[in-house]
Amino acid sequence: MGFKANYIDVDNGDEFWISGPKKDRNDRLYGGQLGVEIDEDIKGEYFKLINGG
Repeated sequence: MGFKANYIDVDNGDEFWISGPKKDRNDRLYGGQLGVEIDEDIKGEYFKLINGG
């Protein structure tokens, strides 16, 4: 229905997009980083990866 998704929640049918981390932080499918959600349990690793160490 006009929404591009690469994952689906098998329990409730919700579709969503998961992006690989990008050093320029433009992790959204379209339009930069506004509204990007990063799970609390991975934030440390995410920022380590995009900040180069």
